[in-house]
Amino acid sequence: MTNRVQHLAAGVVFAATATEVLPALYYMGSTPAILVGGFLGLTAMVGVKGIGKRFSASRSLMVLVAVDILIEGIVLGIDFAAGEAQGTILATALTAEILFVGEMRRKNFAR
Repeated sequence: MTNRVQHLAAGVVFAATATEVLPALYYMGSTPAILVGGFLGLTAMVGVKGIGKRFSASRSLMVLVAVDILIEGIVLGIDFAAGEAQGTILATALTAEILFVGEMRRKNFAR
């Protein structure tokens, strides 16, 4: 069940970004920034996978959650720079995602 809820939260974040943020950046003439950001995001995901293999399960999860929150903070700052409406929508979606990550972490500690 937790896995399904996490996928739902990630889908909400993806939908908010796809419908609110990317069109605003595209119309502002920021196509190169979108492409560079996509490439950097892909590179970060490959790096995060390497981090996950390098540490123990508990430490790996803590590092990956910290990286996730750092990246989301940067993206949220960019969204608020693009417009308050875009930032607010993504902030709401990211809040739901972080709550689910915290709940997952709490369940892992309870074991």
